[in-house]
Amino acid sequence: MKKKAPARGKLRGIKCKRTVQFIEAYIEGDLPSEMRDRFDDHLEECPGCVIFIKTYKKTMRVAPKALGIPDVPKDVFQMVLGVLRDSAAGKRTKK
Repeated sequence: MKKKAPARGKLRGIKCKRTVQFIEAYIEGDLPSEMRDRFDDHLEECPGCVIFIKTYKKTMRVAPKALGIPDVPKDVFQMVLGVLRDSAAGKRTKK
């Protein structure tokens, strides 16, 4: 039986703008296999997200050097990324 493709612009019910929560884990290979498969399915149907991921990868590689930003320790980067994810999900961070 052929697998039904997800609706364009959605990751099986998740809108493209929410996929930002998964981008780094996807790129780093840290998504659980089921979620990675769902993400891959979405990318097959959504050229906009493919372009976004390519742009994100390039930006993460080029921008720090271009802006003279020193290497950020991975734990600090993860903390900042977590704040950005929470912000995108509408969660408030502790002050």
